[in-house]
Amino acid sequence: MRRLVWFSLLGLVACNTAPVGFDQLRGRIPAAQDTIMAPDSIASYARYVPLSPADRLFLGRDSYYVARALIRFPLPDTLGIDTIASVQLVLHPVDSTRMSFVCRPCSTAWDSAYATWLMADDAIHWYSPGGDFWPDSIAGSVLTGDTLKVDLRYAELDSTVRAAIRQQGMLLFPRDTGLAAIWSVGASASLKPSIRVNYRSGKNPQTFTATVATTLIDTLPNTIRSGDLLIGPGVALRTWMRFRVDSIPEAATIASAELEFRPDVEYRRSDSLPLAVHGLAQSFADKGAYALYDPLAAASLYYVPASDTDSIIHMDIRGLVQSWTSNRDSTGRDTANYGLLIMAEPEWSKPFRIRVPRTGPGAPRLTIEYVMPPEDRFR
Repeated sequence: MRRLVWFSLLGLVACNTAPVGFDQLRGRIPAAQDTIMAPDSIASYARYVPLSPADRLFLGRDSYYVARALIRFPLPDTLGIDTIASVQLVLHPVDSTRMSFVCRPCSTAWDSAYATWLMADDAIHWYSPGGDFWPDSIAGSVLTGDTLKVDLRYAELDSTVRAAIRQQGMLLFPRDTGLAAIWSVGASASLKPSIRVNYRSGKNPQTFTATVATTLIDTLPNTIRSGDLLIGPGVALRTWMRFRVDSIPEAATIASAELEFRPDVEYRRSDSLPLAVHGLAQSFADKGAYALYDPLAAASLYYVPASDTDSIIHMDIRGLVQSWTSNRDSTGRDTANYGLLIMAEPEWSKPFRIRVPRTGPGAPRLTIEYVMPPEDRFR
């Protein structure tokens, strides 16, 4: 009986005694510290970027944008016109938006990986920005329904123009204001643009599915004011900013880092606007619009503008800030910090444009909360 009581007392003592060193460690874990900072450098630029990765092509125009579609099909040189009954362009509209358009043969070779409003490929400019084309109108119609079949005047054309269609493809020009979309080569097989050739004899029709396509978009220059900080797709509108985080100790663990600003929505054609933050990998001061950035976004969101003026964007960039503070040279300078880009993602989204205020309560700011490692328990 005495032995049982003795062991019970020992257990009671053991359960209420802190581990060795706990009292010394208690009180040494520092509280989180925070700091709020504004960017010490900020700028914006517009750049024509290839839009061929898109799964849809845009067609339309208004006071902010003009968008044309450029498509090429693998038509063989042996396509004899004597045996052809009709040639049809088959398109699949994305939604119910109506858009009248006209088709013309493209007259210059182009590369979808580089083609933009200004460039046909990585070295050749269009003679006329927006695509070079023969004046012949080979078709005209209105985008409507799930599937649109448009008869092309292929057999009536001069052999040089027919060769241009086979080799360079065709341009679709909008006739109406607004914005419509058709499925591109990135869509499922049944939705890709195609050309259907029907023959006079009993030969079965042939279908030639588009191999490459892109949207050529221009942002009308007179709608961009000098000094504006803009974000938007199509023509890439990107805003760069850099925060000087030298005051954050290298040993700090970033508990949170929130970038916030309240933008002015100048234009949009959708209810939600896709945005992303990317860390720059090169100096913006040296490279400008051609500075490389990390292809993996540090943060992304769909921004849904509110009905009032207090709609604030919040983006968590904790990982990016941690990489800045953890990479220092011998002088303590943050060598990885080239700043960040705020951009539309993807940049082939429906057109929108938002403006970032430079000053005032809606201007960008970065709120960082960090903790330092505890002191050595045996010090």
